Amino acid sequence: MHRRHDHDRLRVRASRAHLGLMLLLVVMPATVAVLAPGPVRYAAAESSATGTLTDGSPEAIVVVGSSGTIASWWGGSGPRWTCAYFPIEAPFIDATADGRSATGVDPIEGMAYVFNCDDETGHLVSSRFVIYTPADPFGGVAVVERIVTEARRRLELEAPLPRFNPPGVQLVGLPTWLWVENPWSERTATAAVGGISATVHALPVGVDWDTGDGGHLLCDRGEVYDLARPARSQSSGCTHVFQRSSSSRPAGVYLLRATQRWVAWWTASTGGGGSLGILSTSATATIRVMEMQALVR
Repeated sequence: MHRRHDHDRLRVRASRAHLGLMLLLVVMPATVAVLAPGPVRYAAAESSATGTLTDGSPEAIVVVGSSGTIASWWGGSGPRWTCAYFPIEAPFIDATADGRSATGVDPIEGMAYVFNCDDETGHLVSSRFVIYTPADPFGGVAVVERIVTEARRRLELEAPLPRFNPPGVQLVGLPTWLWVENPWSERTATAAVGGISATVHALPVGVDWDTGDGGHLLCDRGEVYDLARPARSQSSGCTHVFQRSSSSRPAGVYLLRATQRWVAWWTASTGGGGSLGILSTSATATIRVMEMQALVR
């Protein structure tokens, strides 16, 4: 019951704050850029009693309220921010003022708040006016980074399907054709928060072959060997010649490993984009190699 009364009081305060904001927008148009929803950015030289506000892109965010953790996100190794929702007590918000309560409140959908974030040293690094929505409990902070992380999680890159010819036993001294059978095409995945979306792209660029006998090849997809065509009419740039039999190896086979490389990048509806480096998937197959003995009569 006490919790419900607290929320009612928050609604009254937020309603009054909304009214104050509306009056300010009417009589003081110059303040629109400061009071409109969105990030409030400060130059690094602007400081206050609580520290210096700086722009940044956190790699981890934890949102806390009066009942504990509301949401958390981890995107990699980097700065960790702790954020909270604070009730709006007056239409003028001094995000750097002393006397902020140690913890925020549990936000209510549709209510207005100041969303503050501190870095690991306790300095305020981000402050913005937001209308709380459960669809984005992080208050719009690092929204592009978060949806890129989610799109990357959704990206499905299948393992390669290694193939070789002859399809059975290989012979010492003769070329073995190598290729992967899976489709050689771009993969994408998309995620969105509110009206902002990001897409992660991955394009196959090569296959690294470990032939199991100490050999390594870097190829493209490779050429499929066509058993219906004469051998002399076919060629491949991805072949390996085994120099020794596999009979001395465990189970009498070489372990062939194919690692497919993908170049990855992201694009966002905001116009941003960037590289995600090289991704890889791999698979193994066993291959038996025999040495043909010549018979002399």
